[in-house]
Amino acid sequence: MVRRSWVGVLVLLCTAAATAPALGQDKLEWKFKEGDRFFLESVTDMKQAMKVMGQEISMDMKMTAVNSVTVKKKNDDGSVVLEQKIEAMKGDMSGPMGDMSLEDQFKGLIGAAYTVTLAPNSDVTKVEGLKELMEKVGGDNPIVAQMMNNMMKEDNLKRQLAASFSFLPKKPVKVGDSWDLKTGVPLGPLGDFKVEQTFTYRGMDKVDGKDVAKIDSTAKLTYTPSKEKNPAMPIEVTKADFKSTDMKGTYYFDPAAGRLVKNEVKMRFAGSMTMSAAGNEMQIEMDQNMTTTTTVKDKIPSSK
Repeated sequence: MVRRSWVGVLVLLCTAAATAPALGQDKLEWKFKEGDRFFLESVTDMKQAMKVMGQEISMDMKMTAVNSVTVKKKNDDGSVVLEQKIEAMKGDMSGPMGDMSLEDQFKGLIGAAYTVTLAPNSDVTKVEGLKELMEKVGGDNPIVAQMMNNMMKEDNLKRQLAASFSFLPKKPVKVGDSWDLKTGVPLGPLGDFKVEQTFTYRGMDKVDGKDVAKIDSTAKLTYTPSKEKNPAMPIEVTKADFKSTDMKGTYYFDPAAGRLVKNEVKMRFAGSMTMSAAGNEMQIEMDQNMTTTTTVKDKIPSSK
């Protein structure tokens, strides 16, 4: 009887050892409950210096976007369906033509929505509702519609959304552990940015009194001009050489709630491109600095 008891204890211990994270490791994963809704407020500051055919041009832009995320369905296999909807957008830009508001340019985006399916490991497996989104954004402008058609292809959008949902490690991690993620920013007929990110777990920290996991990231950007010629586009990139000189980010994730709290990404890239329009070539040099801060909120921000 005693022997059987010890055997049972050993089985329990072995089972626990096989299923629990290793000592000193933390499991970071999304926790979605059907019907949950939260809001992402992203503020982007961009400063850009260009030289076009020898003429220096500078431009500053600040943009605020509010997106809602609603958990529409939690499937038996552990995957979830999320609806992402643009609730509000506003922005201002200053440049050669003076100061201007971008609010009118963003009107067509308000209310645009699509659904994203995440696998249990947070990989983006499906994006739906793109046709309606493209029609809403493109409107009657054939050039904008064509650009949206290229940028909003499902595979392209999957790579872009991976940066928002797939940045967590696939297994429990300890302080100092790193992992990689390949994403991208499609630019339609202008080409494509490939992004190779490396994340490093820095341990627990505090944000607004919350215990959060801190994750740092570095990244390398590679630009590739589009190989497809589109007669509807008035311009074409014939040659480009862009390099990301610095791209760093910090993510704060609440393990108890299973939700992102805040992240900040700073990026600088510089280089040159040759564009062709109506048979004429134009040389452009560019140096751009951009900072994006995203904060997750339970209620829609007052900026709406």
